[in-house]
Amino acid sequence: MLFFNYLYWHYVIAPVEIVKLLKNYSIATSRKFLIFGHLKTLFYPWHRLRVSDVAKPKNITDRVANVAVEAYIRLVAAIIRMTVVLFGVTVQITILFLFIVIFLAWLMWPALVFISLAKGITIIF
Repeated sequence: MLFFNYLYWHYVIAPVEIVKLLKNYSIATSRKFLIFGHLKTLFYPWHRLRVSDVAKPKNITDRVANVAVEAYIRLVAAIIRMTVVLFGVTVQITILFLFIVIFLAWLMWPALVFISLAKGITIIF
């Protein structure tokens, strides 16, 4: 009876918990890297930094310079945010791959034990 309880736990209960762990790790990773938040604010100024807040334009040349600098700030912010998003997605894919490997190893573990025992017995006899 204990053996059947173990098999039930191993093949029914534990795989569901492993999938729940994968879900939790995925949520934590996306929150850690703020993937969706960075995508929403991709072209926003970096830390709300605006040149027009620092130096008030006095003439048309200053306004053109402010627009150019603000565009540059937004471009730099987009590059930084996209780098963070790409790194976060890479971590997500790595976690998914590792969980697939762990999940498959978990499912094959009892069979591996029985095969190893059978092989060991055949080597002894």
